[in-house]
Amino acid sequence: MPLMNSIIKSCPIQAVAFLALVTGGTGFLAGCGHRPIIVQTPAPTVIQAPAAPAPAAAVATTPPPVVVVDQAPRAPLPETQAPQPSPQDVWIPGYWAWRDNQQQWIAGHWELPPSPGATWVPARWEQRGSEYVFVDGYWR
Repeated sequence: MPLMNSIIKSCPIQAVAFLALVTGGTGFLAGCGHRPIIVQTPAPTVIQAPAAPAPAAAVATTPPPVVVVDQAPRAPLPETQAPQPSPQDVWIPGYWAWRDNQQQWIAGHWELPPSPGATWVPARWEQRGSEYVFVDGYWR
C-alpha cells in the first residue's frame, strides 16, 4: 500500500481518477491537498439569422362566402364622410350586413388598401328569385 499512500498524498489528477476508479466512488478525494480542476465550458454562441421579411399582405381575388336570406335589404342609411385621413385612404361606404340572423348597419369608414393598386369591391345585396344574397365587400 505504500504506492497507494503516495498517490493519495500527491493527488495528481491521474491519481485521483485512478483512485476513483479503484474505489468506485469519490469519497476518498476529501483529504486531497490539491484543489480540484474545474473546467467550465463557455456558453454556446447563438447566431440568429436575420428575420425574414414579412410577406406582403394577401389581397383577396375572390369574394368571400355569401349569405342567402328571404328578407329584402333595407335602404342604405344616409352618411356623412369624415375627412380623409390621408390621400391613400379609400372610403368604404356603409351597408346592411347579415349578422346574428338579422340585418345590421355597418357604418362607412376610411381604410388603407392592403397593397398599392388594390381596389375595394363594395358589399351588396343581389336578388335571386325570392331570395336575397348578401355578398360582403372585399379588396381585389
